[in-house]
Amino acid sequence: MFNSSEFASAKFERRTEVVAVDGLKDFFADGAKPEFEVQGLTHAEIAKCSEGAQGDSNLRPLLEAAAGHKPSIKEAVTQILGGVVDVPLDTKKRILQLTTGSVEPKIDEGMAVKLAETFPVEFTILTNKILELTGLGQVAVKKQ
Repeated sequence: MFNSSEFASAKFERRTEVVAVDGLKDFFADGAKPEFEVQGLTHAEIAKCSEGAQGDSNLRPLLEAAAGHKPSIKEAVTQILGGVVDVPLDTKKRILQLTTGSVEPKIDEGMAVKLAETFPVEFTILTNKILELTGLGQVAVKKQ
């Protein structure tokens, strides 16, 4: 039977894991292992990643309506938005997951975008690991 009082009083910590990113080995110091550390996400973080990715897709109809047949306006607005207009939803979501789930190094949006563009396999491995850790849930901290 589930012990709800024990669950309620338990302390938890996120699962983390070190992931090999061999494709990026040229960007690590000599002798350093090409590894990133990532962690699982909370449900609120997963929802923010999904909503954040979908938010950009809502801009496309507005952008096209505002630009009409004037490519210069469309190009200017796209540049202001950081080029997010034509990025697939899954990629946008994974960029947000990586920025949220990275531990060491801490990956910002610019680095996540560059990883997605230049090292798509490593980008996918990292985001898949974040999702795997999320699915496993957090770890109960043992009482001392």
